[in-house]
Amino acid sequence: MNTDIRLSVNFFTHPKTVKLERQLGLEGVVSLLRLWLWAVQNRASGALTGMDDEDIEIVSGWPGDSGAFIRAIVALRLLDLAEATYHLHDWQEHNPWQAEAEDRADKARFSRLRQVCPEAFERLKNSGTTAISKAEYVKLTSRRSAGDRQATAEEMPSDTPATAGASLTSRQLLSSPCLSSPYHAEEGRESSLRSDSLSGLSVPDVTAGSPSEAAQEGTLRKKQAKKQPAEFPETSDAYQLAVVMRNTLKANVPTLKEPDLQKWAQCFDVAMRNDDRMKDASFVTQVIAWACSDSFWRANIQSPGKLREKFDQLTAKMETEAAKRRNSPQATPWKSPAQRRFEANQQAGREAKRLLFGEQEVREYQQ
Repeated sequence: MNTDIRLSVNFFTHPKTVKLERQLGLEGVVSLLRLWLWAVQNRASGALTGMDDEDIEIVSGWPGDSGAFIRAIVALRLLDLAEATYHLHDWQEHNPWQAEAEDRADKARFSRLRQVCPEAFERLKNSGTTAISKAEYVKLTSRRSAGDRQATAEEMPSDTPATAGASLTSRQLLSSPCLSSPYHAEEGRESSLRSDSLSGLSVPDVTAGSPSEAAQEGTLRKKQAKKQPAEFPETSDAYQLAVVMRNTLKANVPTLKEPDLQKWAQCFDVAMRNDDRMKDASFVTQVIAWACSDSFWRANIQSPGKLREKFDQLTAKMETEAAKRRNSPQATPWKSPAQRRFEANQQAGREAKRLLFGEQEVREYQQ
């Protein structure tokens, strides 16, 4: 289970934090931190499934007017609403380790299955499964426990008056879920707040008939397929934006480490789908070309996440410089630093030839 989150050192001076404090006071900032801390233990993926406005304000400890906190953090894009579900804004980007906690727990649970149910473990492993959910783990281990209890009951002799008390105690111990597997106690300690809704707990019915093994394995395969990130084709807008950003940075920052273009494409895809400012790929390309070539911004904008974070500042600066060029009587076309260096080198070469060979010989050589 997660015990901490990543928090930027610039959190309290960030424009969104400043605006939130102006609108709701320090109580709003504290409620935002409480929401993040609650989510890291109970909604590690950042998706607040099964929660409405009131639920979120309750876990955030918001003491003010009902609905004011939700309206403020949604307007400031600290909370996103997609398909009737609230999502913490850019949670997986800023807290990747915490967001993957459930995936790590599923993989650890699958490893424990090797000791508890070796047959089920081998069957799932051969089908390509590497992780299972808590509900699936409980079903598999309870199925084995039920079989063990039945076999033990058949071997036990019928009760006699002298042994009735001892037999009753034995049956009670054998039916205890704590003894069916050494890991049930550990599973039971997981936070009860990991429910689909705050209105109540959702406990798997281990006494109901289990689905067939083929159907269960099919469900596990589907879950694994969903966890695999989609590969973006090289012709997609998201991938093309990643390539443009990589090439522009490489031209101006030669020491830049080669990025993972698929991860960058995924970030651009999320931004183009959820951020109205970045829906136009051609406009985003212009911003990338300007920001990654500017002498100041190219040192600060070296990933799609930073580009999205500073997008408003970048576009405002671009518009200011464009207005200056339009109003300047001797406006010159904009050139990237790489192009300016190339032209300066050419001029230096011509000057060196003139000094070495003289003006007349240089003209004859050029002819």
